[in-house]
Order: sequence, then C-alpha cells, then structure tokens
Amino acid sequence: MIRHIAQPVDPNKERRKSYSGHSSFACGFSLIEVLVVITILIVLLTISANVLREVQEQSKAAICASHVRELGRALIVYAESNERFPYGLVILAGNPNPPPGGDVGTTTADLMGWWWFHLVDEEIGGVENQKDKLLRCPARKVQDIGITDNLLCGNYGINQAIARSFRGDRSLGFVGEPLRSDEIPHISRSLLLVDSGYSLISWRAVASSEYVQFDNPFRLGAYYLPGLKSNGKRSILSEQRQDALGGRHPKQTVNVGYADGSVSRCNAESLKVEREGEEENLRFINRSPLWMPSSSETH
Repeated sequence: MIRHIAQPVDPNKERRKSYSGHSSFACGFSLIEVLVVITILIVLLTISANVLREVQEQSKAAICASHVRELGRALIVYAESNERFPYGLVILAGNPNPPPGGDVGTTTADLMGWWWFHLVDEEIGGVENQKDKLLRCPARKVQDIGITDNLLCGNYGINQAIARSFRGDRSLGFVGEPLRSDEIPHISRSLLLVDSGYSLISWRAVASSEYVQFDNPFRLGAYYLPGLKSNGKRSILSEQRQDALGGRHPKQTVNVGYADGSVSRCNAESLKVEREGEEENLRFINRSPLWMPSSSETH
C-alpha cells in the first residue's frame, strides 16, 4: 500500500507566489484607470447637458413660434372684422375707460392705455387669461424681477408701420390709422409681429444706433430686436441686456409673424436696416422681411 505523506508548507513561499508576476489576479484599478473613467464620465455628462440645453432651447423656440402664429391669426381676424389692423397703442388721458384686465406696465416708465393685445382680447381668449401664456415668449431673458410680470417688456412687438398709434410723435411716422390688409402690397413678406424687447417695434429699432428713436424715451433701452449685433453699441436697459445681446433663440434667431398669418424663423441680422446715402439723400434699405409695407423694397 502506497502511503501519501503530507509535505510541510512554507507560508513565506506561498506569500511570495501570490505576489509574483502573472500568477496573480489584479483585484482593483490603477489611479490612471480611475482618472480615465472619471474623464470619460465628465465628457459624457457635458455632452448630455449641452444636448439637453439645445433641445430645451429648440422647444422654447417652437412654442414661441406657435404663440406668434396664434397672435398673428388673431390680428388678421380682427383686421377682417374691423377693416383695419388694430392700433399699436391708444393712449387715454386719465384712462376713463381702462382696458380689459386693467392697465399693464408701470406708471413711471410705460404709457397707459389700450395696447394691440387688448384690442384683440376676444380673439385671444382674454388678456387676463393669457398673461402667462400666449402673450409671453417662453425664451425671454428679462433678469430684473421688478419687470418680470410686465407684459410690455421682453415678449412680442407689433410693427408700428402697420399697427400705428392713436397718439404720439408724428415725426416718427407711426401715428394715424392702422393699415388695411389691401394697403399692404407684399403681405406675405411684411413683418407684423416679432420677438421684441418691447410691445411696439419698427425699423427704427434695427437701424444705426443714432437713428433709433421711440415715442417713449423711458423705454428706449427696451426698444430692440433680440440678438442684433448693433445692440452692443446701444444703451440697453440693464435688466434686458442678456436678452438683447445674447439673443432669445438658438443661433441668434427670432420668430417673425407676417401680415398674411405665416411664420418663419429668421436670423436677427437679416432684419437689420442699413443706412445708405448722405444726409440730404439719406435712405434706409431693408429687403425681407419688410418693415415698411410699400411697393418699393427701398425705405
């Protein structure tokens, strides 16, 4: 019978074997491997955050375009029923007949009266009900909480050349009867409504800084088109500088509503009005979208 005799084991020998070369199994990660994994995770999180932010911005821009379309349709319905587009603003001394939902804005900086959205109150389902919905751009970047609730600032502006004011500075050319649809030759190219720093806007808001003029000097710093490069040369209200300089929608674009009810996304720079000629023969050129709805492309 063969007997198996147990051999003594040297514990030091076993320990040395467990730590030698390829005979062991690595049970952890090196510092370099951990740093690589962390770096990859940071890159992935950054990419995900950027994608999410872009998706959110595009979503807000789409909602804004929907608002502009609905408001544009309401303005057109009003024009069909009343034979003219509404006034941009009807100033009422002492407000003997306040608008639905009451005055908007602040008494120290804004003119009190009936604004264009008050006049289409029935078509949009009531201004009071729309203060936090249709009349607000979801991408507005007004930073001062003091004017966050002000519908007039940082939302949508109507073209003063079409929706003229009942009273105001006649030298600016935007006072009188609003236009009829048949008075707009290029109706599918004429701007009616747009993302704006204030509830009224015109070609003067996108002209050279020395020609930017507005009836209300207290709101001249809110009279701008978001994302226009020339805004950097102007005295924009501090609480609206991010909106004016950084733009409201991706790639410095704005939503434009036309007088025929259509809507498009345009680069802010494409709406800029350029000065041409000397002072005695000065003119401003804007080809499309048209700020001044006339038969000529030169205004």
